[in-house]
Amino acid sequence: MSLKVALDKIRKAQKSNATELVLSNLELTEIPSEISKLKQLTDLNLSGNQLTEIKGLEKLTQLIQLNLSRNQLTEIKGLEKLTQLNSLNLEQNHLTEIKGLKQLTQLSNLELKINHS
Repeated sequence: MSLKVALDKIRKAQKSNATELVLSNLELTEIPSEISKLKQLTDLNLSGNQLTEIKGLEKLTQLIQLNLSRNQLTEIKGLEKLTQLNSLNLEQNHLTEIKGLKQLTQLSNLELKINHS
């Protein structure tokens, strides 16, 4: 059911050429692959899901803001190509080390509160 809602929102965003997409609190266990078609996105909210890995965002190179808070992430991977990112929220995950952000030279806001293994 929640994947269906997410796919519907992705389709609508694609049709309207939206720059912002909110897929929060949908109990997603993975990022829908269809999201890679939304290359125009500048703001993506995937907070409050059950994501365990960051996968499928490589083509979203226009992203400026990304919210991955309140998920089940254990490592930071898959963000290397998002070089326009200036705000990244990774609060309330299961991160134990900060790696994989070296290429994000525009990053000015990084939120990491309440991470635990």
